[in-house]
Amino acid sequence: MKVAFTLILFAGLCLVQSDRSLEDTKGKSFDGLSGSDFEQISDRQALCPAILCIALACTTPPLTSFPTDFEGFTGSAVFLATVVKRLTTTCVGSQHLYVVRVRRVFKGCPPAERRVVVELPCFANALKAGDNDIFFANLNTKTVLGLPWYTTDGCSGVYPSASPSIRYANQRRNGEICPITGKCLNGQEVVKCFADPCQVSPCPNAASICSSSYCGGCNRLCL
Repeated sequence: MKVAFTLILFAGLCLVQSDRSLEDTKGKSFDGLSGSDFEQISDRQALCPAILCIALACTTPPLTSFPTDFEGFTGSAVFLATVVKRLTTTCVGSQHLYVVRVRRVFKGCPPAERRVVVELPCFANALKAGDNDIFFANLNTKTVLGLPWYTTDGCSGVYPSASPSIRYANQRRNGEICPITGKCLNGQEVVKCFADPCQVSPCPNAASICSSSYCGGCNRLCL
């Protein structure tokens, strides 16, 4: 019991120290820094975040929760991306930073660049270069290395690109419109419909999620 209390107290102190350290670096927007610059920010930060990462380590989210997370996500974008490299060998403050190459956007709006930097909480699972993952990401107002900077939330911000998740995301993409540009993500033209397709023709299976699609026609998606 005492050991658990000590770990929690130490983790709390680490968070305070990490936030202060991160504040100093965020003030510089990270612009113009290389991967080695990140590693040299401060060696003394490594111990606290390392203990915190161990104490709060994530487990991979179950694939069964992907549809619920997808439907409930209201952030900037859900996209499939290939991990190019990790910018830090240890957590900087309380985060992991990765450069990823965006391959397909399933929800929200496409990034301004194909390559972006993604920030994961320190306690999230580490990613490997070459892996393909699905990111639930929020666009930051600042940049890292001149690239768009996205953050992810908690343990469910990254999903492995398993077949069920990809299949669901691809189906939903057919009905998704970028709220900024008003354009369909699948490249089709937006069609004005007189009625909600899901109300006109509900899904035959009551357990299905009905999603109206106005991209290329007045369609309903039964998921």
